[in-house]
Formats: sequence, C-alpha cells, structure tokens
Amino acid sequence: DDTVFRYKNNLRSKKLPLKIGFAGKINPKKNIEMLLNAISKLPVQDVEAHIVGINNFDSLSHYENALVSESMPNVTFYEFIRNPQNLAKFYSSMDLMVFPGSISITTFEASACGTPVALFETYEGLEHRVADGKGVLFANDEELHSSIVDFIKKKNNTFIDHSKIAESASFFAWSSIKRDYYNVYEFNL
Repeated sequence: DDTVFRYKNNLRSKKLPLKIGFAGKINPKKNIEMLLNAISKLPVQDVEAHIVGINNFDSLSHYENALVSESMPNVTFYEFIRNPQNLAKFYSSMDLMVFPGSISITTFEASACGTPVALFETYEGLEHRVADGKGVLFANDEELHSSIVDFIKKKNNTFIDHSKIAESASFFAWSSIKRDYYNVYEFNL
C-alpha cells in the first residue's frame, strides 16, 4: 500500500550506529538467532537491533523467551506493531531490515519506505526483492555478518540511497500492479 508505506527522509540518523530492524511474527521459522549471532560479532557501538513481533511480553513463547533472555545490550524487542502507519514509521527509521528466515510482504513494505533489506535465501527467485540496490541476499551466518559490515561502511560514508530504494520498490505497489493488470486485460480484449 504505497499510500502508507512510502519514503520519509527525515526519520533516519546519518551517524552510527547502524539501526537494523526486523518485523514479523517471532517464531523458529524466522531464525532470529542468526541475526543475533551476526550482531554479537560486531562492536556494540556500531549497530543496534530493533526486533518487532513479540506477541505479548506477559506470555512469551519458549522461543521468544530464549531470545529475549539471551539478548545483548544493543538489541531491543518490541511487541507486534498492528497499526500500518506506525509500522511504516518503524521501517522509515531503520537503516537496514534483516529477514533471516521465512519472509513475507514485510520485505516489500520496508523497501517502499526506502529501507534496504537483507534476505536469507529461503527459496529461488528472491533476486527481484533486492535488485537495483534494494538489498542483499545471504546464505549463511558469515554472509549476513559481512553484509551488515558492508552496510555499516555504507552508512558511515552516506552511500545508502534510501530514495532510490523506495523508487525501485514502487514497481510492487498495489497502484502499479493494479494498473499493470488492467493494461494486460484491456490489451487482450
């Protein structure tokens, strides 16, 4: 929905730390521990992780409890964001969104807000989600760690082009898809 998920330039800090986000249901399929492992190998002052998706802090699942209890000082967990405008604001404040497990529409939403995505290669054909500078694919912990290090360098040198990412992601907006479908059906009538 490009009326909600769109580029907002003024929400990101230009200085380190690199703000890494995750948004989605927190369960073993999402493989959050891969992200935490990659972050643990970096200097605390270089990166912050903001993980959104806890169902309820009063009744954590076994998996959620293990993640939260073993967390580092530069990692913060938040409850699931149900309001789309607040979720868009979250994406727009992050420098990088990381999805170390199964993925969903959240990758498109983050890109629409101008935030690059790092995606675990869960299946073939994900290249379109990271093409044109929208992000990177990684196959293991080491590649994720290297990708985060690269994004730290890019942020430090102001090489993350958030507006270009949002522009490239506009191809996946409902308004664009609707227009494309209409053109296909109109042409074939």
